[in-house]
Amino acid sequence: MTIQRDDREYSASYAEDLLSAEKNLFLLRCIRNSIQKKYDESTDTALSSNEQPEEKPKPVECKLKRVPEKPSQNNSKSKMIFFSNILMQFSVICCVLLFVDFIAVLIATGFFSKALAESGVFGELLTVFMVFTVSGVIGSVILRIIESVRYKEEMKSWLAIKEQIEKYNLEEIKKSEELNRQQNKQFYKNAQLRKVERMVDVFMAQAKAEVYELEKAKINTCIMTAENQTDKLYSVSKIPHSLRRVDVAFMLNSYFADGSAKTVSDAVKLYNSALENGSAAPRLSDILDDKEKYASTMPDFIEYIDFAGSEAAKATENAQYIANDVAAKAVNKETGAINQGKVANEFRRTYAESKLSALMDEIIEKNRALTDKYNV
Repeated sequence: MTIQRDDREYSASYAEDLLSAEKNLFLLRCIRNSIQKKYDESTDTALSSNEQPEEKPKPVECKLKRVPEKPSQNNSKSKMIFFSNILMQFSVICCVLLFVDFIAVLIATGFFSKALAESGVFGELLTVFMVFTVSGVIGSVILRIIESVRYKEEMKSWLAIKEQIEKYNLEEIKKSEELNRQQNKQFYKNAQLRKVERMVDVFMAQAKAEVYELEKAKINTCIMTAENQTDKLYSVSKIPHSLRRVDVAFMLNSYFADGSAKTVSDAVKLYNSALENGSAAPRLSDILDDKEKYASTMPDFIEYIDFAGSEAAKATENAQYIANDVAAKAVNKETGAINQGKVANEFRRTYAESKLSALMDEIIEKNRALTDKYNV
């Protein structure tokens, strides 16, 4: 069937109706592509269940104290021993002098044939050297006893400190072991919880993917219907199959809007000229890949691309809400099992009441009204 009237008013109305059908079809495809991305995200989440295990927490460090160095009896550094040695050396010297003096006394007394008093100064020195020798030995011994007592007291103090430090270190080790035990226990508990959460997340993502698949099936059915309706509209004109695209429909409609075309044939000729001079794109993908290139020659279509993207995002939000709602009801939070029957039933109910379903029905009804207008 061809266009019934070839006048400008009728052709312009047809071009506008054709553009409406193409815009509806383009929007449906944008929504499907957007939901496909959500489906891919959910599928990736469901497949990425093997996460890298978390590192175990570092052990709690023990703050141990060092035992002071054990005191040593270093005679070379002890003042008491030093003076004791001096006294001992003094006693040895006195003892030698005592012996020499004793020989002198023997000689002076004729081996004690005379009285000791007759030995003179040698007898007196004998007493002095004897006193010095005994005093030096006694003094040296006393100093060594004092040094020994001091060392024993120092050792006793060191042992007490060592015992306290060892007791403290033992308590710190026990405390550290207990903290490590509690830390490891909490780590494994958290790891188990995270494992369950990941399992639930995986099944939730899987359930969402199934819902997105059902939504795509609904939209694909709607797209097929919209494509058939658009093909019926094209059947009433002589627009070549290679030009039956949404961007072309925008261009054809613009020719009627600015008055440069009176018939569809005129609009097609103008578009072919635009293709030759590069102001129009041979493929829709060329425009989508480089919108700035065609921003000046196809401003209405470039603006509509952004609008359709925004509308598709809104529809996808609703599709995401449906997926979240159905998955939350169909997935067992404890076992992660998916109730397939509940997925189907909840989706059927939720989708029927959703804005997404209403939008699909609205688009099909609008297109149906267009086809009925041209009796196709």
